[in-house]
Amino acid sequence: MENEKKSNFRLYSLIILLIGVLLIIVGGLILFKKGSTETPPELYVPSAKDDFYDSVNIEKLQKVTVPTNSNAWSTFYDAQTSVNTKKQIILQQLLNDPNYTNDNVSILVDQFNDFETRNKAGLKELKPYFDMIDNAKTMEEFNKAIIKIDYDLGVSAFVNLSAETDIRNGSRKVLLIGNAKVEDMYEVYTLDKFAAYKAAYLKFRKNVLKLYGYSDEKIEEVSNKIDEFTKKIQEKSKTISDITDITKLYNYYTIEDIKTGFKNLPIMSALKTYKVDNLENYVFYDFDHLVELDKYWTLENLDVLKEIEKIVILEQVGCTITTDDYFKAYQELVNDTQGTKLSAEDLKYHIETQIKEGLMEEDLNKAYEKAYFTDENKQEVRDLINEIKEYYKKIIENCEWMQESTRKEALKKIEDMKVHIGYQEKKASETIKYTPKSEGGTLIGNMIKDERYSSANFHKEFETDGALEFKNLEVNAYYMSVDNSINFPAAFYELASGETNYYKRLGKFGTIIGHEMSHAFDNTGSQFDSEGKLRNWWTEEDLEKYNELKKKIIEYFGNYETQGIKVDGDRTQGENIADLAGVKAMIYIIEQHNATNQDYKDFFESYARLWAQKIPTENLEKQMAVDTHSPNKIRVNAVLSSMDKFYEVYGITEKDKMYVAKENRVGIW
Repeated sequence: MENEKKSNFRLYSLIILLIGVLLIIVGGLILFKKGSTETPPELYVPSAKDDFYDSVNIEKLQKVTVPTNSNAWSTFYDAQTSVNTKKQIILQQLLNDPNYTNDNVSILVDQFNDFETRNKAGLKELKPYFDMIDNAKTMEEFNKAIIKIDYDLGVSAFVNLSAETDIRNGSRKVLLIGNAKVEDMYEVYTLDKFAAYKAAYLKFRKNVLKLYGYSDEKIEEVSNKIDEFTKKIQEKSKTISDITDITKLYNYYTIEDIKTGFKNLPIMSALKTYKVDNLENYVFYDFDHLVELDKYWTLENLDVLKEIEKIVILEQVGCTITTDDYFKAYQELVNDTQGTKLSAEDLKYHIETQIKEGLMEEDLNKAYEKAYFTDENKQEVRDLINEIKEYYKKIIENCEWMQESTRKEALKKIEDMKVHIGYQEKKASETIKYTPKSEGGTLIGNMIKDERYSSANFHKEFETDGALEFKNLEVNAYYMSVDNSINFPAAFYELASGETNYYKRLGKFGTIIGHEMSHAFDNTGSQFDSEGKLRNWWTEEDLEKYNELKKKIIEYFGNYETQGIKVDGDRTQGENIADLAGVKAMIYIIEQHNATNQDYKDFFESYARLWAQKIPTENLEKQMAVDTHSPNKIRVNAVLSSMDKFYEVYGITEKDKMYVAKENRVGIW
């Protein structure tokens, strides 16, 4: 839910986030090519009573292979691929329309694809920034250099500012001071079982330093110093498990706390530069991490600090918008860390598409909705939301362990829940005019122009409301605790494309609507009130009972494993609570329609197909180390094994592997 510091279209930011985008939350990547298919000569299909997920999906999973540009195949991959294809058609139609004008698109796309000019220029336009780093003899000079670099390039290894919706007051934004970007996902990359990923990153680092002009001896020396420094700083950082708990992440600090806590790190200088040194509160996700960095912010460590800052510039700017050689190094990193086989052309095409989509966002969204997400479709989603609201009201009203004061707050949360369906238009903002090549413009030059404008206007972010944004053409859905809203982008509806059977549609996207709404009462959402403020509205007794139910869910899912990897029931608890509630809500709705046994089967099997996924074990293992969702197979088998109706429909008994004793079945709502 973080909003970037720069408010306009940021070319490089779209590019450097690609690795993160590739590992999309709900499974599979969002690029365009598929792998070949192959059907084995013999196929064992297990009984639905023993392995429901495999009984429904195994034939499909045997036929598909993981696409070459993805770390997994999934139902969501196919849906996103379909959306992407439709987007490309719309983009081309807009660009071919003689009445449509958007000069910035042609300027940036031409400059991005002009590798001849980019190769010839090399790092020339970045040299002044590297010189600023190299010429810094004192900490004060280095501090000025890194703030100037962030102001012009939007790149900082150490002081990272962003405007984020305030979770204690969703009507405003608060300034987040993020961790140093010493190395992303440090905890994962340093675990022994992920040694290959660490090795891939080290290879990448050495490749870019070699391109920068360092000798092998210098590269080894610099790399060792960075590793040693990184270990010192990151050992004091919060763990991956910590950052899944909002109470451990989100704390207010005042300007006096910052002045007291940081004697060396130039946080105050950065705040003054961006005119945000007069805000009421500031948020650090990991205050102690930066306090530890402050101890090492000395002249003795200046050399290694310089090298880290240079590497971040090379990674985030040099590798994506300078030369082919740097781009190749980045391409190798993506493939090595994500298990993909992207060609350079694949990656370039994807980035070019991101440029177009970023600059044509509003026009693209409106055209897509007109073609593929009609008012009738939106009304179907809205009607289903209302049915689910009624379900939750009934559950809460009849909850035996909930006291009246808690019940009143919970019902108000349901009643006041905001519903956003489809594209939410943004407030008009000033558009920067990029400089074309004919007038001396360059890709990096236009990026700097954009960054300087955004930096100069950063303080205005805190004069606006705290409205959250989501990607309308991403196959996903969201519950936002900070404003108690459920949000369904247009692309989400692609999951139901072509399906006319009502019960199968409930399995395909109804469960997701129920899932997202239930996040209002999961381990995190339950800490926010109806206005989206972080506030304990539970009685002590009710909270104790809730935590008992939650503990059972943690233990229940912790007993599951897939592909030899155990589920972390604690880290995945919020999503597991939501999965259980989403399916249960649909069962309730189906009951209201006097459904037949076949109707229930259509629903359950459609739900299983929704989560079909083929992912190599090594990729799943890395995903499970950081993801708050259980593996897709567990989202089917573990969830359905806790649904009484599932047992009734399929005649499951204690002799079957899907059987869980009634007293051990879990759920909160």
